[in-house]
Amino acid sequence: MEDLAPPYHFILELIYDLEGGGVVRTAVKKYLEVHNNSFCLFLKQWQSKQQLSGSVLQAPMSMSSYQKAIWDLLELSQQGASLMVPLYELEKELRFVCEEQLEQHLALLPYKLMIPLLFFQFPALLLLLIGPLIGQLLSEVSQ
Repeated sequence: MEDLAPPYHFILELIYDLEGGGVVRTAVKKYLEVHNNSFCLFLKQWQSKQQLSGSVLQAPMSMSSYQKAIWDLLELSQQGASLMVPLYELEKELRFVCEEQLEQHLALLPYKLMIPLLFFQFPALLLLLIGPLIGQLLSEVSQ
């Protein structure tokens, strides 16, 4: 579950840092120091491109729509634009998507939990119910 929504977690930490008077560059660096997930590769790519060139950053080709939105926001931060309103909107959208993903996982959970029930508990229950009958049948047949 911890890897369910790294972009959402990053946005929350970025909002927290910016509200505390921080800078986007230091917030990204702090996030990369603490976390190690698939989203960190994306942030490391942005960080390396940001360090190499002072011009407008080109986004990588293979990105999700949320990664593209975050990339655009990080690019806006380098141009000196205010990020708080777009960050709040993206945070609301990402929260909605995370809730939808969580509901999908929870909807599949009963079916996934039936697999151990069918393979382990049901045969054991059958042995408990039918075992004494088979034992009694075998003892009567042997007499």
